Amino acid sequence: IFFLKSPLSSPCSTSDGVILCSMAEHQTEGGEDKTPREREAWRHLLARLAQLRGLEKVQKVLEEKHSELLEFFHDSDLRPPLLPLEDDERAEKWFQRKLKSKDRGKVRAKLCNKLAEQLKTMGDELVSDKASALERVNDALTQGSPEEGPLVCSLLTKELEGTRFEHCWISQDGKGQYRLGEDGMKVAVQVLDGKLIIHGYFEGSLVHPVRVPIVTFLAEHGKTSQKEASDDCDLFGATGGAKAAPQLSRSRSPKLKDDGLPP
Repeated sequence: IFFLKSPLSSPCSTSDGVILCSMAEHQTEGGEDKTPREREAWRHLLARLAQLRGLEKVQKVLEEKHSELLEFFHDSDLRPPLLPLEDDERAEKWFQRKLKSKDRGKVRAKLCNKLAEQLKTMGDELVSDKASALERVNDALTQGSPEEGPLVCSLLTKELEGTRFEHCWISQDGKGQYRLGEDGMKVAVQVLDGKLIIHGYFEGSLVHPVRVPIVTFLAEHGKTSQKEASDDCDLFGATGGAKAAPQLSRSRSPKLKDDGLPP
């Protein structure tokens, strides 16, 4: 049973003022429940908006064709959505305008995926020259620049393509600082030896240095659900019984000796 905020044409009934609709309203003709697919597509779209926040090209596209999404684009605290797709009034405004068909539900995922793919293309173009992009990131990290976030997020996203972390949430959370994954682990990034790496992760005000690529970092420090492959894939998405990546212990800042000096 689904709880909705507005009545549907059929088949719905009311109970204690709550509108109840049968599962059939959320299924395709073949009986498939399309709600998870729609929610996942919406999440991927929000992830792309978060990654490219501040990019003028994206701002222009949203102003011209998707003005309802500007609020998400400018939200510096945007995180993976907690509200179900159908309960987010801000999302509903966009869907109502873009999808005028009475049976909008069937094409919501398609609409989200289409715009997300357009945003992905913009991000790919931004870092198409990787060497140049890394130089710009290095300058942005040292001098400050509005394009730091889109550059870093796009480069990190490219690193995750083809791995089991491909759709990991990445968003900027201050100069040189980023949020990763559903739990929003805060990390710092740096350019070292011509590569963009995770410098370290935050635990309160402390930064634990790791200095590893993002794929390695997620395998070692991500949530259990991220560390363990759900199938026979190895760290980089290969199949065929490849040896799983070892689970390494969580790095910590060194403990002090009795005399107060680091070991």
